Amino acid sequence: MHCDRIWRDARLATMAPALPGLGIIERGLIAVREGRIVYAGPEDAAASLQAEEVVACEGRWITPGLIDCHTHLVHGETEPTNSRLGSPGPAMSRLPGRVAGFSPPCGPPGPPAGANW
Repeated sequence: MHCDRIWRDARLATMAPALPGLGIIERGLIAVREGRIVYAGPEDAAASLQAEEVVACEGRWITPGLIDCHTHLVHGETEPTNSRLGSPGPAMSRLPGRVAGFSPPCGPPGPPAGANW
């Protein structure tokens, strides 16, 4: 199968309950095609995959969607007095619409194809 990008020789934390610890796969591979994961699992169990770009991870970790969401969204607003005093003010009333503007469209639900996800 032709893919857009492959990450190889990675340590995967899959969170799969059937695997030890965090669902760890040593020497793992992740393949992406058209923005979607088409395989995630052991490199030696992967089907014949080719890609335009292959990233050699050299044993680095890849984890599923661990995102540090800590932020102070109102600090960039023009009403610093309201945000410092804890008043909802105009800055906070615009927040939901501004956040929605940054959200990418989501694909259909369901696990990606491949092993151990």
